[in-house]
Amino acid sequence: MNEPKALPRAFFQQNTVEVAQQLLGQYIVRRDNQTFLLARVVETEAYLGIGDAAAHVVAGETKRTQILFGQAGMSYIFQTRQHFCFNVSIELESMPSSVLFRAVEPIAGITTMLKNRGIPELQTKLCNGPAKLCAALGIGMQHYGLDLTDSESELYLATLGQNPVPVMVSQRIGINKAKDLMLRFTTPSQYLSR
Repeated sequence: MNEPKALPRAFFQQNTVEVAQQLLGQYIVRRDNQTFLLARVVETEAYLGIGDAAAHVVAGETKRTQILFGQAGMSYIFQTRQHFCFNVSIELESMPSSVLFRAVEPIAGITTMLKNRGIPELQTKLCNGPAKLCAALGIGMQHYGLDLTDSESELYLATLGQNPVPVMVSQRIGINKAKDLMLRFTTPSQYLSR
């Protein structure tokens, strides 16, 4: 397999819904000391900024959300209970939108992912939810604010030059506000969240 190439910042400066769809089939790269983890994105959700009742920025800029008010292509990590969720900032500065990574397919470093999750053998539940994928890839608050367009980073978003994948659209899940919006995007995979 070729070394994944970081997606350029311009990729993330597009319309949030388009980016959420175009991220399907792309890759999350996570380096941990000598370990190389690679996962293919199969499920995303778009959050459309201040006008979106489910977006964290709906109340304006806070210490928690300040990264979303900066440049596109930066990591936005937040914690729910004891779990973490991984997002990327989208669009232009002062347009605080994001895409949440909901599910990925493990590609490389699977032994480490299993260990991180405490699972003895590969199964479809390894990375089929936002918290599960963060646990498997070892993503936490220490990764908040990383430049995901930098292939030298310990966490970045990448392409292998593949063709576009089929995209299915549905309502967002796992939230209470604005859940009827058709902003969840998936591509066929056994790793989709349930």
